[in-house]
Amino acid sequence: MFPNIAPDFAMANLHAEILNRKLEEEGRDTSPDSSAPAARSDQAALIYSPSPERRRANLAQFAARTHADNPESAAQMEHLFASTDVIEQFGAALAPYGYSTDNVADAYAFWWMTAWEGAQGSNRSFGRSEMQAVQAQSRDALLSAPEFARMGDAEKQQMAEAMLIQAAMIDGMVDMAKQQPDLMPQLRAAILQGARASGLDLSQMALTNEGFKPTN
Repeated sequence: MFPNIAPDFAMANLHAEILNRKLEEEGRDTSPDSSAPAARSDQAALIYSPSPERRRANLAQFAARTHADNPESAAQMEHLFASTDVIEQFGAALAPYGYSTDNVADAYAFWWMTAWEGAQGSNRSFGRSEMQAVQAQSRDALLSAPEFARMGDAEKQQMAEAMLIQAAMIDGMVDMAKQQPDLMPQLRAAILQGARASGLDLSQMALTNEGFKPTN
């Protein structure tokens, strides 16, 4: 019924491992106000220079992967990608919250929140405090990974754009399941399974105004 919504992007397992480890750290305050900001040079490592050619290739590859599971969804994606720049639309919607589609950690943070909310059967709008707190968690997590420093612009762009498209898919599928409630349990299970495929157990965390916190 649903296309594969496992986050299929580079280093997913690494990111999930880092985020899970940080969630388990006792007494850690992840709010933006209390966290020491990373050095400017470190923050710059999260940003990539987008290429329109790479974007077209990334979106085509994403639709091709979806075709194996759901040809109808893939055809709709191809039509959408050809008619509008979905990544630019994300950028306009997220900019008021201090997010950038050219920042890999921001893309991960948005996917993380969207996937968690979808696993609850919801796609509500996020509050500013939630978004900024998870943004800080995501940026801190990626900057702590030595492997991340070796990624080039092409890898960062592929990763960020895949996460943003995954978030859009989840949001759309939640809307669909709200109209057909019998599908909601299947969708929630699919989101949880997809996140677990990258090593992230959404069932063991809660989203708060201070970011994600472990439930156990």
